[in-house]
Amino acid sequence: MPSQITLTQLRKAGADKRQTDLFKELFGESVTLTLDLARKHAQDFDFGWIAGNLLVSPSARAVFDAAIVSAVAAYKIAMVSASASYDAAMNFAIAAYRTATISANVTYNTAMASASAAHLVDVASARAAYNAAVAVAFACAYLSE
Repeated sequence: MPSQITLTQLRKAGADKRQTDLFKELFGESVTLTLDLARKHAQDFDFGWIAGNLLVSPSARAVFDAAIVSAVAAYKIAMVSASASYDAAMNFAIAAYRTATISANVTYNTAMASASAAHLVDVASARAAYNAAVAVAFACAYLSE
């Protein structure tokens, strides 16, 4: 029963750089594996990947597979619950967003309608002044012939 895990084993198995760098930082070239060490670093290393790549005997793999059955089931239940919570929170956020944007769009559309109406009045006034100036200029020029 091996108790040592080495950096060389991880590299040969194809562990990613983050995992090998962390291993080297924490343990150097090798570490004696214990249950306490595995528990302590459960969140640091991908032990599922390590198991899939370092457990070579069928019996060791069978022990691992049997041991994680309940963990997999609990994880799936937790994920269903987490997904439901996430979906509920997102639905609430989407509804709040839609309510806020509807209100904002009403305010925006009201402001734009007011600005547009004022703009049309100003343009009409400017156009009337321009047309009057053109008419007078034409009349003056025409009458001077």
